[in-house]
Amino acid sequence: MVIDVLLEQVTVEKEERCSNYVLYHARTADDVNVILSKPLTFMNRSGCAVEELVSRFGIPLSNLLIILDDLNLPLGKLRLRPDGSDGGHNGLKSIIAHLQDDKFPRCRIGIGQDTVVDTVDFVLGEFDENENDVVTKVVSKAVDACSFFVTHEMVQTMNLFN
Repeated sequence: MVIDVLLEQVTVEKEERCSNYVLYHARTADDVNVILSKPLTFMNRSGCAVEELVSRFGIPLSNLLIILDDLNLPLGKLRLRPDGSDGGHNGLKSIIAHLQDDKFPRCRIGIGQDTVVDTVDFVLGEFDENENDVVTKVVSKAVDACSFFVTHEMVQTMNLFN
């Protein structure tokens, strides 16, 4: 959802469909070149897509921002970090394993609930209608954080958006 909103705010100069991801070469309103990408793999295997992007474009890990949903954070909570463990998130576990490093920024977006019976169904399911306002607000905040991160350090981004 965050990438979709970001794509509305940039000028996409080229779109590529690769084996593991869709890639958008874009330019921000401030004339900054960015690459936005959506993995085409299952979340648990997203590391191969990230590794391929980092390798292909020589992206320093400090310039990489992984956006992910997090069942362990309350719905609507945004948490930015410059690095860290996978925290039990299988997508991050895959990325860390493929990059052989956990020193990359991430933007975690809380989707958690107090009671989750089936984690897979919950994570892959739709939000309830009564959650739409919270989801819209956190997606907007994450978009703002991602846009700010493009031209600022992660510490500044965390100080403003956490």
